[in-house]
Amino acid sequence: MIDKYVGFMENVDNKEAVENFVRMERWIFDSPDVPGETFRQFIEDGYKKNLLIQNKMYLNDQLIDLKKITHAGLKLLRTI
Repeated sequence: MIDKYVGFMENVDNKEAVENFVRMERWIFDSPDVPGETFRQFIEDGYKKNLLIQNKMYLNDQLIDLKKITHAGLKLLRTI
């Protein structure tokens, strides 16, 4: 966890690196609140059972097919 801050300090004089770091930090922490049961189910299915990677995860009775996702991350976040 501390590695990213060490990397930041090593690049503090690099304007592009600093701007990228700040953008990523904003993106990481800019997430809506998730109701407890929804979060619990996502952790159970997505992490513990690894259903998303196995193409066995459903959303509203519809199978999430990773092969159909063309924009990594953003479309997935929008879908879920």
